[in-house]
Amino acid sequence: MISDASPGWRLSGFRRRQVVVCMLAAACCTASAQEDGLDAKRLIQLIDGGEYAAAIAEAGALEEEARPRSKDNTFVPRTRAMVELLLARAVLQRRIGDLDAAEESLGVAYKAYTDREFQRRLGLAVRAGGDQAAAALVPFELVFVDLLDQRMGLVVDRLRQDGGSAEPEKLAGWLAQFEQLSKQAAAARQGLTERLEGAGAPLAQSPRARMLASDIESIKLGAMFALARMLLPGAEKADAAGRGAATKVRMDVVRQLTQAVERAEEMLTAVADNEAAKDDAGERMRLEADRIRVDLLACLAEMQLFAGAADVAEETIDRALHLQKAMLDEMHPDRLQPTILAAGIAEARRRASEAAGRTFPAREQAKRVAALAGEARTLLEKHDKLFNEAWPWRASLAAVAKNVPAAEARKPQDPAVADAVDAATQRVMPLIRAMP
Repeated sequence: MISDASPGWRLSGFRRRQVVVCMLAAACCTASAQEDGLDAKRLIQLIDGGEYAAAIAEAGALEEEARPRSKDNTFVPRTRAMVELLLARAVLQRRIGDLDAAEESLGVAYKAYTDREFQRRLGLAVRAGGDQAAAALVPFELVFVDLLDQRMGLVVDRLRQDGGSAEPEKLAGWLAQFEQLSKQAAAARQGLTERLEGAGAPLAQSPRARMLASDIESIKLGAMFALARMLLPGAEKADAAGRGAATKVRMDVVRQLTQAVERAEEMLTAVADNEAAKDDAGERMRLEADRIRVDLLACLAEMQLFAGAADVAEETIDRALHLQKAMLDEMHPDRLQPTILAAGIAEARRRASEAAGRTFPAREQAKRVAALAGEARTLLEKHDKLFNEAWPWRASLAAVAKNVPAAEARKPQDPAVADAVDAATQRVMPLIRAMP
């Protein structure tokens, strides 16, 4: 391992276990702390329990403890530990919609990683590493890729949360920043998968490390960036002017993201199989892999919905919800966003059925909308103080809940009668449309 100091000091086992927080993953710490290291056990427990506010505070305290001093002979490992803690804090801040705080955390992390003194000392350590230098550098490369990814994710969050009210200059700046970060991340990933394999266990076996080294995360971020741009004010008018081209763009993004999810599934399954014989380690790997799956599936479902494939989107989000229910407590805040998305997808299907005159399916879908919206409202009420007032998923839930036809959802109807009514409606509708 590259180090300009005693090997005893580092954020203990930082990459042996990582915690993926719903749609936006960040590396976190292991429970065991080495001598003279940082004990991140409480931070992991807080994140796992969904206690985000306390976790953000704990990550900040640990970050202060890890912060290096200029003459410290543990400067390199301390800087890496500090950056990783800043990343952990930023992903939680993004998750609750506190984007200003996340931007500050990521700014400090980027400044620390690109600091001349850190880069100089890291370079010296690499040259002193001999044959093991390339493998020992991989954890630092993964940290940098993660940092770039999170900054891209923050741009997407800004577009979703603030894009509607942003000044044109600021909006243009965000768009340009994403493109620049995307190029940086692509360059940083060149050959990283091969170097990760050479780093050996346990790092090479980490599902999160494999995701960071591959282009899958970049494809996901690119898809969410495209979606955020299409949701900006004025995008609908642009689509109307070139509807065919806009539809093709959406379908292309869905296809690319679908292929990326399929590749991720193969990769994650292979990693889990390799760890199957190791009880504790294997369980951690499987949990980490499932959290990554939930993140990818939720992104794919939202993109499918926007592309007009609500039926397929519902199947996708149901897979994500099923995985979450097996992993998380029923009141965990990570369950809120996918549940709101599922309610929105169900509402889109209800509207489509209603527009087609398919009464019974519309009624059944209304029940699903009501149930999902109710579940999401319960979660939001419990965690209301946690999520920022500007968090865009609040508005999404409000829009869905407003349109829930509660009375119709509760009204019983014989399926056979409903089918007969639907069939009659289908026969009559062409005649109605033909009327002057």
